[in-house]
Amino acid sequence: MTKRFCILFTAILTGLVFLCVGTLIAGDKQVVPDKVTIENKGYKKDKKRPVPLSHKAHSTDKKYGPVKCADCHHVYKDGKNVWKEGDYVDKCSKCHDPKKNTKEDGVKVMKLQNAYHKNCKNCHKKEKKGPFKKCNDCHVKK
Repeated sequence: MTKRFCILFTAILTGLVFLCVGTLIAGDKQVVPDKVTIENKGYKKDKKRPVPLSHKAHSTDKKYGPVKCADCHHVYKDGKNVWKEGDYVDKCSKCHDPKKNTKEDGVKVMKLQNAYHKNCKNCHKKEKKGPFKKCNDCHVKK
């Protein structure tokens, strides 16, 4: 009876260890929301409204995408984007200041609005999909 108990106890304990490790690993991953709102926080004056972005449409649907994650998300080291799918996604404003252009490691970093506009508008224009000419096509009315 003691031998069976030890085997059963070991099996249960091993299962719990795998369950805990799996839960911890899964908890490290970011949840990718279907919709994201690009806010205007930090600007001197909020001239335009926030921009709703369908993350799901851009990453999976044929209407806009599929757009590669690294086309929008980036972390530059020595002039090369080293961000890869699954890496943590910081807020754009962590590097892109809303009020002014900055420098990081001697490299010019665009202010936030210019970074958004360059990335979004240029992609929509290149792909000939989605809005890129009129402000109100992206900055929807409240």
